[in-house]
Amino acid sequence: MDNPMIFIILMMVVSIGITAAILVVILKRRQSAGGLFAGGGEEEGFPRNGSGEHDGVAYSYHYHPGSKNSPSSYTVKVAHPSTVTFKVSRESGFDRFAEKLGLNVELKTGDPEFDETFYITSSATEYMRTVLGSSATRQLIREIHDLGFTSIELNRKALKSVWTPFRHKRDMDRARLQQVAGLLVRLHASLPEAFMITSSESGWKARRVVAFAIPIAVDLLGVAALVIGLTTYTPLDGWPLALSGLLLSIPLFLLFLYFAFSLLKGRSASHREFFLVALLALFGFPLAGAGVKIWTNGALDTSPAIEHEVRVVDRYISTSDDDESYHAIVQSWRAGQQTEKITVTESLYRRLSPGSSIMTISTRSGKWGSEWLEGYALR
Repeated sequence: MDNPMIFIILMMVVSIGITAAILVVILKRRQSAGGLFAGGGEEEGFPRNGSGEHDGVAYSYHYHPGSKNSPSSYTVKVAHPSTVTFKVSRESGFDRFAEKLGLNVELKTGDPEFDETFYITSSATEYMRTVLGSSATRQLIREIHDLGFTSIELNRKALKSVWTPFRHKRDMDRARLQQVAGLLVRLHASLPEAFMITSSESGWKARRVVAFAIPIAVDLLGVAALVIGLTTYTPLDGWPLALSGLLLSIPLFLLFLYFAFSLLKGRSASHREFFLVALLALFGFPLAGAGVKIWTNGALDTSPAIEHEVRVVDRYISTSDDDESYHAIVQSWRAGQQTEKITVTESLYRRLSPGSSIMTISTRSGKWGSEWLEGYALR
C-alpha cells in the first residue's frame, strides 16, 4: 500500500504544482504589464529602475534580477492603451516545427527576410497586417532586436521591449537605454489606433476556454476521487489497481489531445497554448484514471463484508511534513502474503502489543477484484 500511495501522492503534487506554476506565471506577466516599475537607484552606472522622456513621451525601465519562477529581464516600456495585444520575437525551432504539423499559423508580412527571422503572436490578424505592412515599422523592430532585446510586446496598457534572460549588467548603459527608448517611442507613434475585433477573431476564445477547462476539471476529479478512494475504500493492493486505471486513461488522454489540437489550431499562439493544455492533461488523465478506479472499486462494490481475526506482528509511526501516521503490521489472511500493513488511529496504536494483540479486519472483495479495507477493531 505504501508504494502506490507515494506514487499517487507525487502525481497529485506534480499536477497541482504545474497548474499553480502556470497561474503564477500568468499573474506575474499581468503584474509586469500593469507597471511594476518602482523607483530605484543606479548601480555602478547601470540604469536599474526609473523613468525618462523622449520627444515629450514618457518611458520607464525596470531590471528584474530573476527568481525561482521567472528568468532575469530588462524591460523598457511606453504607456500605450490598446484593445489588441501582440508579441514579436525571434522565430524558434518550436515555432517552425509546430507550423509544419499544421498546429499554428504564422502571420506573414510579405517581407521574406523579416518573416524568416521573427515570429508574430497576436489574435488581431488584420491589425498586425496593417502594422507590419509598413517597412518603416519593421525596421524599427529590427533595430530594437539588434540592440539585444528579445521581444517587443503590446498589452492592454503599454508597449514594451523585453530582454530576457538578461545576464550581464554591462550590456546596458545610459546610452543604449536612450537609444532603445527612442526607437520604442517612434514605434509607439507609428502604431495605428486599434479597431474593434471582429467576431471571427474573437470566436477562438470559447474554444480556448473549453480546451483548458477539460484538463483542469479532470485534474480536480482525479484529486477528489483519490482522496475519497484512499480514505474511504482503502485498497490492500493500491499499486496494481492504480496502474489498471491507465488502460482507460491513456486512450482518453490521446483522444483529448486530438480534440484539443482541433480546437486550438489555426492561430499564431496555438502551439504554445496546446503545449500548456497537453501538460495539464498529461498528469490529469492518469491521475483521474487511478483515482476513479480506486474510488469505484469500493463505491460500486456490492460484495458482503468478510471478517478476519489476525495477530499484530509489529507497529510503527511514519512522519511527513510534521504529520504523523500510525500503522499496524498484521498477519495476512491472503494466500501468498505474509503480512499486511494497516493504517490505524493513534488511540488504537497506543493500545497495540505486537505479538499478543488480535485485530478484527473487515474487507470486501472490490468491484474490480481488488480487496479493500472496510474497517478494523482491536479484539
